[in-house]
Amino acid sequence: LLKWQGRFLHIADATANAIREELVVKNCRNSESPCKKLRSEPNSPVVVGILGTEPTMRERYLKDRLRLHKDAVKDVVAPQKDTDLKRIFEIMMGERSSPIEIEYHEKTKMKRPKFREETRDYFISVIRESLVKEQGAQCVVLGCTEIELLIKQEDIPEIPVFPSAELHMDACVE
Repeated sequence: LLKWQGRFLHIADATANAIREELVVKNCRNSESPCKKLRSEPNSPVVVGILGTEPTMRERYLKDRLRLHKDAVKDVVAPQKDTDLKRIFEIMMGERSSPIEIEYHEKTKMKRPKFREETRDYFISVIRESLVKEQGAQCVVLGCTEIELLIKQEDIPEIPVFPSAELHMDACVE
């Protein structure tokens, strides 16, 4: 059952509902799930990492809305280094905002937008190091459509990935 805060279908509510369903309610019972290794206590809220535009990562409007879902979200963390925040934003406003070519991606066996592999590698390193290792994130919210085009669950199978725009659209359809 979906739990919405208020009368509007807020992107953070749709994302928190997906986190609740995948990490809290199901408790990652599926042995194939990337969150299996990250969960220690059933039905407990998780620390959520977030990547997005610089304002999304620095300001509280999305973080606070996610935190309203206390049964699913314990805390929300973002990259802490100014250099990471600025570089992520510059990539999104530059490389990710330019016309997109489609290519076959050998690793995932899917057609995906073309971009530099070092860009994907950089984002994955920020997720693994800054969000998970340094701040204890148990999953990551991709808080910008451009990042959802860049990172897929297959790219980082050990960490649950929640593409907020996709989840928001799915919730709207539902």
